[in-house]
Amino acid sequence: NNVGEAAIELVHFGLVPAFQSKRLGPFLLDRALRAAWSHRPKRLWLHTDTYDHPAAQSVYGRAGFSAYARRMETFPD
Repeated sequence: NNVGEAAIELVHFGLVPAFQSKRLGPFLLDRALRAAWSHRPKRLWLHTDTYDHPAAQSVYGRAGFSAYARRMETFPD
C-alpha cells in the first residue's frame, strides 16, 4: 500500500460573511476533505482560529475532527 503525503494540513478554510449560514461550509469542507484524502495521507490536520464562525467547530466535529492542541499565537505588528 503506497501512501502519498505523510500529512496534509488544511490551514485556511472559511467563508466570507456573505456566504456564511447558508449550509455552504459543510459542503465545501466535504469537497476539500475528499480532495485531500485522495492523496492518501497518513494524517490530515485542520487548523482553526478565533475568526471561525461560531458553528464551525460543530461542523468540524461532524466531519470527524477532534481537538488535538490549543495554543495562543502572536504575530509582530
